Amino acid sequence: MKKILAVLFGWGMLGATLALVMAQPSTQDSPDCDWKKIQSLALRFVDLRSEMRGGSETRKQELRHWNSALHQVMAELGEKLPGCRVKTSQVTGLLGQPDKVFESGQVHEGNRVPKGETHLGYQWRGGHDVLYLIVVKGRVVRSDWWFAGE
Repeated sequence: MKKILAVLFGWGMLGATLALVMAQPSTQDSPDCDWKKIQSLALRFVDLRSEMRGGSETRKQELRHWNSALHQVMAELGEKLPGCRVKTSQVTGLLGQPDKVFESGQVHEGNRVPKGETHLGYQWRGGHDVLYLIVVKGRVVRSDWWFAGE
């Protein structure tokens, strides 16, 4: 049985309020799926990312550091989302729209997206560190990072 969860949260400097209405994924009973943890991480991701992108008075530069709170949250989302095989619409409902979307045949960071895949890119430190969620048949099946190697 699917449960419906409504979550309200502030959207940082934008001052808008976003309501999420998310059905739990169909694989919620899988031992690899910790839906409550994913929701918690997603809320933290949105908050931290808005802090990093805030105005000069509120921007937190420490979130750009290796192993910062934002980096850790994104890494954990990359580990947990594939276990629940969440739908693309659920990902965007939780994390917001991706910064980059690449469809089959397109090239990003020197890699061609394989047939049947879509890569949703969420930037950590601008355009040079990106968490990619790999989507097949509308569901996240794995994740990968692209780092600039600075």
